[in-house]
Amino acid sequence: MKIKSGQNSSYQINERADAIVITLDENSLVPSATWQLDIYANLAVGKAYLGTLNTVAAVDTPLAPARVIGYAICPGARAWTIESFGISPGGDGFDLETSAQLRGAPVDPAAFGLAPGVYRPQRPVIWNGTLATALGKDSTAPLASSRVDFTAPTSLVGAFGSNETLATIWIMFFDATAVPANGTQPVNGLSFNVPPGGSFNWVAPAPGVFLRTGMVWAASSTANTLTAIAPGPTARVVTMANW
Repeated sequence: MKIKSGQNSSYQINERADAIVITLDENSLVPSATWQLDIYANLAVGKAYLGTLNTVAAVDTPLAPARVIGYAICPGARAWTIESFGISPGGDGFDLETSAQLRGAPVDPAAFGLAPGVYRPQRPVIWNGTLATALGKDSTAPLASSRVDFTAPTSLVGAFGSNETLATIWIMFFDATAVPANGTQPVNGLSFNVPPGGSFNWVAPAPGVFLRTGMVWAASSTANTLTAIAPGPTARVVTMANW
């Protein structure tokens, strides 16, 4: 089924199946678009909401414009419904030329060994916003006070790093395409206290933290909101994202 930005569409799978696999074929003129998919299982007692899947932008999916984006599990489902909504970059404006082909296929029996719910497939990890690393190439994380790793929707799955200064800093993460203004709060409270010479290591809960516009980290001299540290060799931070 063809889906477009700014439009609600309902996709039906009228087959009994314990699980479905969901694929998306991006033919968008705006590769930084994202799609929100609300997934329901139709049971003997009625229609039940399972979860929401927000897709990583096509620009962050190397060599995979047509790909599996997720799967849903609900033993005993008599049919399935996917409610889709296309969101253009920034989350507010709509571009009716942005479109994709959404498909779902029944999988029965479900052999995943997981509880009922909606899941992302396991993907190669993209390190530091370098798409080539998902294909096995190396990347680097030089010392810096901030860095823009992604400028399109992505899924943050973890980060680690060190403080290379003589003062306590806070490493903050933002859903943005540029380092935000001082006073901005980190997304989802992602602020890590790192003492002088210390390090941090954080793994996101599955299926990762979805960032709608992009991924930026910055070193701050204050804990709750950003007070940006001057550019320089402040910290070495590695970020990891799933496509």
